[in-house]
Amino acid sequence: MEASSNQSSFIPCPDVVHLALWLADRTWGLMLWLMRRPSSKAFRRWLLMRFPPKRRDRIAASWVRQDRFARRIGRRLLYWTFLAFITSVAITSAYMGALWLIERDLLPLPRRP
Repeated sequence: MEASSNQSSFIPCPDVVHLALWLADRTWGLMLWLMRRPSSKAFRRWLLMRFPPKRRDRIAASWVRQDRFARRIGRRLLYWTFLAFITSVAITSAYMGALWLIERDLLPLPRRP
């Protein structure tokens, strides 16, 4: 996930990339830590017992598949989500800042001839 030179030649802003990576790492670590807590495991066992006995094996296998999928792409998905969010906030802030400057006549608009 590191932004290296061989992955892409275009990195919009290294600080934004590092911030998104830092947020993704912390969130992913917290999610894994929470899912390993005994209360989370007990809740999953309790929930599994609420299903009919015939379906429990299939449901447990489905959860295992979902967990493997989440461990495979979870951190990467969080990284791209945080990167999109930070980029969106930056673009919106720049747009709102430009509008604020135009409203106060600090940024004059070009006149049409």
